[in-house]
Amino acid sequence: MGQTEQEFQSLMPLTGTVETWFGEFELDHSFPTTEAAERIYELMDHQRAAQLYLWGLPLVGMTRWLVAYQESYEEFDYNTLVSVHSFNERRGILTANETTDYFFGFSDTRETAVVLEIPPGTMVGMIVDMWQQSPSDVGIFGPNAGAGGAHVIVGPNTPADAVPEPGDGQLVHRVDTDRVFYVLRAIGTPEEVADLSGRLRLYNYGQEPAIKILDGEDKFTAQYQPRGLAFWEMLHRGITEEVVQERDRLFMYWLRTLGIEKGETFAPTDRQRRSLE
Repeated sequence: MGQTEQEFQSLMPLTGTVETWFGEFELDHSFPTTEAAERIYELMDHQRAAQLYLWGLPLVGMTRWLVAYQESYEEFDYNTLVSVHSFNERRGILTANETTDYFFGFSDTRETAVVLEIPPGTMVGMIVDMWQQSPSDVGIFGPNAGAGGAHVIVGPNTPADAVPEPGDGQLVHRVDTDRVFYVLRAIGTPEEVADLSGRLRLYNYGQEPAIKILDGEDKFTAQYQPRGLAFWEMLHRGITEEVVQERDRLFMYWLRTLGIEKGETFAPTDRQRRSLE
């Protein structure tokens, strides 16, 4: 049975009050009043901010992790691993456990592909891009099942002539971001862990195979997402330093309506700040 004109007019009058999930809004000849329109725009901003918060969680977490290491360790750079042993070194990580020796680090694929050489042995880990998407595990759960091997990582802007030719059992992984993150766990006695980690190699293609490992120095570094406006500042940094995925164009438009734009200064208006906070 269809809705009558009278029933429709009672629910959506040309002039009068409309009751909604978000409260009452006044219409004037079928248009929201100035006050109602302002409230509607604020609701739209708030809804967009809530969805953008959830969307941005992976990138913000990875960006903050990179920033934390850059600010905490003077010698930290791309292709550097941080050796994590103590409780204080891992308490900023949401899912770390107390029984594993971790090695964390980042690489940059913009100039050349990156090569991660995993030695044979009991090592568990994965390659992760800045959106926390993993093209492959490494170590005993990886494609080489603990036998060791070289993983070549190619990003969206890696020049074609800066990628090694296939061969010698190298596995090529393509990631959707310029930077890439590693989660590596060495399993065994302290001596076995030292031996395994010492045989890791992490370098850009064309460089000499090498490994640089920094001690965590019992430092606390916050790898979780910050709260308040700091979350959005970190998201702005993340999208500015990374490529935009085709799937994310709508989210980038929403960000722009809230004062956040790739490559531009982070300067939301007071109203935008209220929605973001």
